[in-house]
Amino acid sequence: MRGRQTRQRRAASKASRVLKSVSWRQKLGTDGLSTHLSVDGLCVRFGGITALDEVSFQVENRQIVGLIGPNGAGKTTVFNAITRIYEPSAGAIDLNGESLLALAPHEVIRRGVARTFQNVELFKTMTVLDNLLVGMHTLIDPLRSLVFERPHRRRALDMLSLFSLQQLANVPAGALPFAVQKRIEMARALVSQPRLLLLDEPASGLNHEEIDGLAALIRSISDELGLTILLVEHNMAMVMGISDHIVVLDFGRKIAEGAPDIVARDRQVIEAYLGEPA
Repeated sequence: MRGRQTRQRRAASKASRVLKSVSWRQKLGTDGLSTHLSVDGLCVRFGGITALDEVSFQVENRQIVGLIGPNGAGKTTVFNAITRIYEPSAGAIDLNGESLLALAPHEVIRRGVARTFQNVELFKTMTVLDNLLVGMHTLIDPLRSLVFERPHRRRALDMLSLFSLQQLANVPAGALPFAVQKRIEMARALVSQPRLLLLDEPASGLNHEEIDGLAALIRSISDELGLTILLVEHNMAMVMGISDHIVVLDFGRKIAEGAPDIVARDRQVIEAYLGEPA
């Protein structure tokens, strides 16, 4: 336990130091505005199968909200609805008072929403650096891209430094281990300068020490850059340790929400995870 706490403190100190030094250290999630996500009565159906059934929750400004539940609970479906990959059957999704359901998928990222995927979605034959530059497409004017290429590359390299990936900048992404690709994908999401970051199982494939470092990094990103984060993750120690609020899904329905310590003792949550009455 003591060794884990020491690793977490070291990781948090490193993340904070790098975040304070990078050239793009704007307050990405604040810039004078708050970020508020509202999901209200969300339903997603595929034929006769209901993937989400009247799901409602809020993500407040600068919060880390954990979205948890057993496999098949509907967590990634929520992400796909927010980013307009899936068309909801009913309900509303609003970001800062604007309906995301009225937008096309490419317009959602222009509102400051970025995400990672449960299964890594990188351009495997492109270098790590080029994958990050692709993530900056909403920030680049194609007619002026050559003029501003150097600042964009510097920003991307700063981001790689944050994730200890700078030595892999010129390596094809597909040649790297899965756990490293997860970090690249998270870096690519962040380099787009989002205000709301959706993380889908970022700790998948990581060992205990790497998970502690990732947890510290996510917490520092929220604290130092003012980002609002919605986190899907199966590692309960990590989720409970860094989340301000927890929402629990089971079979497409919300069964609990609240502070981590309250949710951890909820009888329905325990039953959903253990498969038996608490």
